Amino acid sequence: MANGNHTGKGFKYVHSFIDNRGKRRWRYYRRGYPSEYLPNPDSPEFVERYAAALQRGKKKRATGGYTLGHAIDDYLRSRAFTDLAEGTKPSYESLIHQIGRNYGRYELSTLTRPALEGILSEIDSTGKRKKVLEKFSVILEQAVRNNRVQRNVSKDVSRIRHKPKSYKAWSMADIEVFKVAYPSGTTERLALYLLYYTGQRSSDVVGMGAHTIQDGRIIVKQQKTGTELSLPIHPALASELPDRPIWILNGYGDQFSVKGFQQWLVKRIKRAGLQGLSGHGLRKSLATHLAEKGATPHQIKAITGHKNLAEVSLYTREAGLHRLADEAMKLLD
Repeated sequence: MANGNHTGKGFKYVHSFIDNRGKRRWRYYRRGYPSEYLPNPDSPEFVERYAAALQRGKKKRATGGYTLGHAIDDYLRSRAFTDLAEGTKPSYESLIHQIGRNYGRYELSTLTRPALEGILSEIDSTGKRKKVLEKFSVILEQAVRNNRVQRNVSKDVSRIRHKPKSYKAWSMADIEVFKVAYPSGTTERLALYLLYYTGQRSSDVVGMGAHTIQDGRIIVKQQKTGTELSLPIHPALASELPDRPIWILNGYGDQFSVKGFQQWLVKRIKRAGLQGLSGHGLRKSLATHLAEKGATPHQIKAITGHKNLAEVSLYTREAGLHRLADEAMKLLD
């Protein structure tokens, strides 16, 4: 067993990093060989998994045809993967390695549309099935670019329709209820204002602190998309900001992990007597309220950092319809 080696130093090909949830992770990576995430070096399981990874590393590629496993290795070394936002890579890589473990022996020359549809049919969840197809698509697209296969057969598979989870927007009444439950100066009030007045995701808010302020503005590089934003600080938010490196701290005085923060906030929301709400709903609320005040899609996008302008336009269209309905009804007066 490793002795207090939390960074993984001393183990060849093991790299330690902090993921987008603020959690330390360890990855075995050797160029040209399968990589994988490893448990804490202090755990007994690490030694076994690390030894197995070294053994796999000594094996040469199969002398047969080009397999899906080979295609996965090539994709993970490609710019298509390395240029992804740092917050996106772990989830991509985790699912891709799962695909490799289950189907890596498939020779790409035998991976036809019916074969791929058969793989997808084994997955119960529609959402998971869609994500797996998306990962097959990027892997096979790289194989096409590398002249390993002539066609990306995933494009022949019928589109999987999946309605993503919808987050309920907070009303102004909901926000007032939460404010009454958690007065000024509490961590809950600070969390509310940071999420609402910045319009950012939990993954970005947990890392905010004094170091993110430049020239009186909050500077954000979004974990999910890599989008860089410069946000004005609303007076209500400014009145709640503490003078410390990280603004939102857990009960131990440490920075929250993303998952820990989300779970903590959901409990506080329920304790305030509110149901069906989440931190992400405050991001949706801000966009909605800005649209109702007449903000343009480009103005909202400058705050929220949405990549797709059409997505932001939904808020302004809905707000526009509300105003038109109000104006139409006044004609009856």
